[in-house]
Amino acid sequence: MSYKLTDFCELAVRRISKSNWVRLIALKATADFYGWTKVFPSLIEAKRVDYPDGLFPHPGRKNLRMFRAQPVYISRSESSKQGFPVRLTNRFRVTNNTRDLDLFAIAQATQIPFGWMTDRSGKRREQEYWMRTDLPDSYRHFDKRAANY
Repeated sequence: MSYKLTDFCELAVRRISKSNWVRLIALKATADFYGWTKVFPSLIEAKRVDYPDGLFPHPGRKNLRMFRAQPVYISRSESSKQGFPVRLTNRFRVTNNTRDLDLFAIAQATQIPFGWMTDRSGKRREQEYWMRTDLPDSYRHFDKRAANY
């Protein structure tokens, strides 16, 4: 199955500095299914914070490493500890500037129960692992559910 560029969405998880964002890249259907589009704004919406006039500068020849992304898997299977269960596992990508707390924010923003999600090293972590850490307020500033967004 092939996908078009328009089938994907980029969501802003956290702002590092002007024009530098931790991004989650996933199929729109996957992001909608897990509820991430209800919590994190699209990258275009987030950029309007830096550029309220809507004129975004061209990225130029910045370090391309910043735009690379690493895969993360999330599975709704409670019982499977090996492999990737068909129709129960989804893959999305996060940019290289992602920290562990960003993955905690993504896991805690997931609106449906899941069995496990991989960390940056690819190790599977249970849902309880992801939910036990309280996030600092800096991770809540783009939460669409917050009243001040």
